[in-house]
Amino acid sequence: MKARLYLDEDVSPRLAVALRQVGYDTESAQELGHLGWTDEEQLSWAANADRAMFSFNRLDFEALFVA
Repeated sequence: MKARLYLDEDVSPRLAVALRQVGYDTESAQELGHLGWTDEEQLSWAANADRAMFSFNRLDFEALFVA
């Protein structure tokens, strides 16, 4: 079973398309209209949708877990 992924707005939606082509269940913030959402909102949406978060903003999301 492949991971269910959610790409945040800093990740190109083209990657979501490419991942879907090889069988990954992938959603992107841009495709879903989640642009401008806070990191907390993005992470909450991913968690509620049972998706792994994919982001280039590691430090921003690390801070959410430390807080």
